Amino acid sequence: MTSELLPAPARKPMARLSMRAAIAAVAVAAVVGLGGCSLLPGQGGGPKPGAAAQDSSTTLPALGTAAAADSTTPVTPADQDTPTGKLAGTVREELSNLASASPKPTREQMKQAMLAAGVVPENLEISIGQTPTGLAVDAIEAAGRLDNDCVVGQVRDGQPTVVVMAVLASGRCFVGDQH
Repeated sequence: MTSELLPAPARKPMARLSMRAAIAAVAVAAVVGLGGCSLLPGQGGGPKPGAAAQDSSTTLPALGTAAAADSTTPVTPADQDTPTGKLAGTVREELSNLASASPKPTREQMKQAMLAAGVVPENLEISIGQTPTGLAVDAIEAAGRLDNDCVVGQVRDGQPTVVVMAVLASGRCFVGDQH
């Protein structure tokens, strides 16, 4: 049966049906074709599992390492005259005292050292002391916000480290909500 044998009113629904079928076919082809771009591990063009961990450009160095010094702002003697520089120097002194007394300080000890250094309690952030699985963390970090800077300190294996970093867009020094 050809459309020439059908009356004119019957041809329009067939044309609409053919158009819908064509659109549906294109949509199915697009879905099937884009299936190769899946974000599931090991499929498509997405990153392979563990690729981010192997790419050194996507990982951040630990505080206190030479690589970390390159990505932060060290406090130079000229900077020690600024409020942030003075706070960083005092934090360094307090954390050095703490490190000599306790090579692996607790959250409370870090808090007391930061407060003794002059960090305002409302601007103090302290990292968690336990992982979600209940393991102790390697080191506890503490940060004091002063204007647009964060003075971040840690004691790891008896070695204090202090760096000055920019405040995050959130207005905080640490990412996340567990401080």
